[in-house]
Amino acid sequence: MKKNLIIALTLALAMVMTSCGSMGTSTTSSASTATTSANYTAGQNAGQALRNLYTQYKASGKFDYTNINNIMSMMQIVAAAQTIKEAGKNTAAYKDFSKGLILGSTNLVTQSTADNVISTLTSQLGNVDTTSLQNAVSKGTTAATNVANVANSVSSIMSLFSK
Repeated sequence: MKKNLIIALTLALAMVMTSCGSMGTSTTSSASTATTSANYTAGQNAGQALRNLYTQYKASGKFDYTNINNIMSMMQIVAAAQTIKEAGKNTAAYKDFSKGLILGSTNLVTQSTADNVISTLTSQLGNVDTTSLQNAVSKGTTAATNVANVANSVSSIMSLFSK
């Protein structure tokens, strides 16, 4: 059973890193909010991960480092931060990421907080080495040296939400 969990988590991790790791060109039209860009998808994944972590954080008052799903959510956020870190604020990539972030978080991130959230993501998590996080997931443990650092950065993002 543990072996199946490890394999499933490794495959999920590979999919997350692949889908969030590339920059795409925007296909958003100004008349439509629908988009298919990699940046929009990365933003949406980050928003969903933030929502999941926020829900757990709000319920217990702290991050549960023993939960592999939380580590995977942190990895999604780090991958998204690395995807958008080079994009300028007025670029289509940044705007697509912002739209995806708001939608993915089900409006936990709002238009007024999106810039602060993205700024925190890119400045604190844009250069995090995810090797130890990946090892923790593949081994089914929380022995990652970066888990606490990433969680602290995510905690600072949580303080931006007034909910």
